[in-house]
Amino acid sequence: MEQSGRVFDGPPGRACTSTSAPAQACNNWVNSLHLRQLITYQPEGRFWPLQGAETGIYLVLATGLGALCTWQIRRRRA
Repeated sequence: MEQSGRVFDGPPGRACTSTSAPAQACNNWVNSLHLRQLITYQPEGRFWPLQGAETGIYLVLATGLGALCTWQIRRRRA
């Protein structure tokens, strides 16, 4: 994010894309452009509830897709 509050959408520097460059080199590159990084973490206590919700969503989607496929196959046989 730029100092003005706009999101930086330029190409990343080589220090941030190279696998051999140390992490500090990327931080130095970001600081040289006067950019700031906004990182948001979820509290530790929300990990398992979020995992449960995600699992539930995927199970519902998988069940729905399986039911749709079964319905399509049975409909075509009739």
